Amino acid sequence: MASSKKPQLTSTERESALKIVQLETSVASAKLDLKKKKRDDKYAIESAKLDLRSKRAAAEKIEAEARSAVRNLRLAESEDSLNCEYKFLKGVTDETVTAALVELDRISRMNPGAPITITLNSPGGLVNTGLALYDHIRELSARGHHMTVKVRGMAASMGGVMLQAGDTRVIGPRAMLMIHEPSGGTIGKLHDMEDRIAVTRRLWDMLADILAERSTMTADELIEKTKKFDWWLSAEEAVEQGFADQIG
Repeated sequence: MASSKKPQLTSTERESALKIVQLETSVASAKLDLKKKKRDDKYAIESAKLDLRSKRAAAEKIEAEARSAVRNLRLAESEDSLNCEYKFLKGVTDETVTAALVELDRISRMNPGAPITITLNSPGGLVNTGLALYDHIRELSARGHHMTVKVRGMAASMGGVMLQAGDTRVIGPRAMLMIHEPSGGTIGKLHDMEDRIAVTRRLWDMLADILAERSTMTADELIEKTKKFDWWLSAEEAVEQGFADQIG
């Protein structure tokens, strides 16, 4: 019986077979890499789309908020600045007076010569700072603006002096006016206290002149009237005494 021998591959055939196997392996690996890249690309595309949608939504929200802010600003301007109105509803401080000076100037520039109304509700505050606003209101009047100062609630202390800055002074039916001597609290050396008292007296003389200018009282009578107490006046009394022109 003849023995069967397995055919032997030549070295060239073995090399060819090995190259075929390597090629097939390379092709299979390339196919896997391609599938993975397609998956990664698909994920990246979806992620980019999601990110784009998120950014678009954020941009739309910001745009909507901006439109709302512009609408609110225009509404506020239409109610106050464009109608030549300003509301002073706080104490007389450096901050509140600075804000008032800036806004009143803006109203004046936007509406040259137009009547301006200031609604006042103030417990008073710093005398020198309040006088800066008083002078500015009178300056606006000199520029051609008819200045109306209208009291709601109260015009107390420096607030009552600011009421006098109006060409027309209006006090609400239930509003009140309060007049008193300026506070001159002092501490320190005697000469320092005497200086501050002297300055306070000069300020009070100045305020009394402003208050008395259109009232039925002289400055001396007003100083005497308020020596020992705060003088509160109803709307009717304020008009009777000449510290306001009308109730309204």
